[in-house]
Amino acid sequence: AGAGAGAGAGAEGAGAGGDVSPTAERHNVTFNSAATPRSIPQAQSLGSPTGANRYSQSSNTILSSEMKERIAKYGLDIGEIAGFNFSTPKHGHRIKGPDWLYAASRMHSQNLHKQKDHQEHNISHYKEVRQLACGRTFWLAMFGVFTAVWSNELVYGRNHHSSMQSLSLKLTTVVSSGAAIYYLLLFYHAEICILRLKGWKLGEGLSYQSLKGANLYSQFIRDLLILLPMPLPFLNIEFQVHDSGLNRDSVYPLSVVLLSLMFTRIFFLPRYHSYCIRNLHTDEHDVLFAMNKTRVDDTFLLKTAMTTSLSAVIFMVVLQVSLFSYMLMMFERPTAAGPLKTWANSLWLTIVTMTTVGYGDIYPTTRMGRLVAIAASITAMMMIAITVNIVQSSTVLNRSEQKVVRAVEKRRLEMQYERCAGVVILRTLKVFVSRKVAARDKVPQVALSVPELLAMPPSFVAPLVPVEGG
Repeated sequence: AGAGAGAGAGAEGAGAGGDVSPTAERHNVTFNSAATPRSIPQAQSLGSPTGANRYSQSSNTILSSEMKERIAKYGLDIGEIAGFNFSTPKHGHRIKGPDWLYAASRMHSQNLHKQKDHQEHNISHYKEVRQLACGRTFWLAMFGVFTAVWSNELVYGRNHHSSMQSLSLKLTTVVSSGAAIYYLLLFYHAEICILRLKGWKLGEGLSYQSLKGANLYSQFIRDLLILLPMPLPFLNIEFQVHDSGLNRDSVYPLSVVLLSLMFTRIFFLPRYHSYCIRNLHTDEHDVLFAMNKTRVDDTFLLKTAMTTSLSAVIFMVVLQVSLFSYMLMMFERPTAAGPLKTWANSLWLTIVTMTTVGYGDIYPTTRMGRLVAIAASITAMMMIAITVNIVQSSTVLNRSEQKVVRAVEKRRLEMQYERCAGVVILRTLKVFVSRKVAARDKVPQVALSVPELLAMPPSFVAPLVPVEGG
């Protein structure tokens, strides 16, 4: 709501990088406060009383009734933006979109950061808590996966018998996963508090009503289900799967399935990338998302990471290949002497499968291994499409590069035309000169009548060529 107020007060219809809309220009809006934007035209003159009187008036007179209603809709008072007189100079200058965004974010932050909850915490505090909780949730979840894999390898090396070291690693997995769940609850609590400070009418604390009112309930349940599966110490349960390829039953411990489900924790990676690496939740980003009516959820974060960062896509591909190859090795281990009991062969088969090559030299024989190969093939098609799209977008020339390429191509064609024209002129000149020389050296032909030929001596008439009709 606060972001919308900033947009309504000064940047209606303006996007990032674009000009001010005709509506905003008609309202005569410029930024005039102690926190002057970085690049607004006439920043020095607007900072003085003379400049302020020249280019702006009081907010009660420059804002139309429509703008006042919009400001009142977001719970703001006209007096709250009295120090933020937005007006456009009347001399034809147009304020760019980034300046509107900066001005709106300044008003957004000053209006929202003044509000505090019953614990005397403002929105900046909860944003820091949310970022911290997101980072620790991700790293604790990944640490749990690492310890679970380590414990599984120790158990397999001892012929499915647990040791003190494997039990301690399983206990570490449980503790780290529990800590990740705690920070996940802290993350959603901070998100609820931020929305409550922005004016959302939500229930008290982190409850079903507050999550449902914030449209976060289904996302919270999904994240919780991702963190819950884990191998537990002293849980030695086995199950059998009949494999038609081997004509026998394959026995698997339940910890193998729980470890495979733990690999779904990589879905926290896009959220960690946006909150902790790119930091898409600053005041300027909040204003920009509100102006464009964009909801920042996990779907948006995933699309942002997969379409804007080639390094993130490459990391996801490498991570998927590693995880699928390890899962394939775990489910192919019950075979007596199969080639996929080693991670190197499983990695080779996963790469061949995900790149749609399919040599056929090795293949899974267990039913669970075939399910893993099918899942790898499906995800590979999606990742190939994403990789092709981002590589194509990264190789597209921008506007300035296109101008340079067109100019270079035009100059190359001009030089080629000049060379072709020179060749044509030179060859034409050579033909002309050769014809002139041939015409000069040619013996002239004389047309004589028959009486004249008869009157000449025979020695002179013999070399002459008779002319027809002469």
